Amino acid sequence: MFFFFAAGCSPFITSYTSAPPSDLAPLATYRWENGTAASAGITAHITGAVEEQLALRGYKKTTGPQADFLVAYRLVIADVPTVYRIDMGPASGVPDELYHRKSYLARQWLTEYMYIGTVRKVGVLTVSVLDPRTKLSLWRGVAEGVFDEHASPLQNMQIQRYAVIELMKNFPLRKR
Repeated sequence: MFFFFAAGCSPFITSYTSAPPSDLAPLATYRWENGTAASAGITAHITGAVEEQLALRGYKKTTGPQADFLVAYRLVIADVPTVYRIDMGPASGVPDELYHRKSYLARQWLTEYMYIGTVRKVGVLTVSVLDPRTKLSLWRGVAEGVFDEHASPLQNMQIQRYAVIELMKNFPLRKR
């Protein structure tokens, strides 16, 4: 199965933050933050996508303690209560000719609604770049909506991989 994501039609919302004095472009090497490496087995598609994008931007992975920055990610899938409002048509006792007038401003007061409460799963992916000495965040990208409860596991992996690619577009290129 092949998925195509058109430019500008991202299935998720992305945001970025960076520390004001941080200039990441002169940095050259990175390593995974300790907590991230332990969970990499179950989400190898995310670590692989991050490593690919950093390599494309000119950064090199190192295993030694002398890395210029640390990389960490967090994938959270949580249940979120949601209420949907469904338009059930004219309220009882409202004449149809009054309800269907397009220019009538109080139509919402004449409409009967049904409210349905449900719980849906929402995924949030955060990729962080940290200072190796202070562990303070130098750059962070967040993608919301990286999990579709109606999709297959493979489709969710593709969505999350695409989210990493979109997030890393905002990461600075390395100065050589």
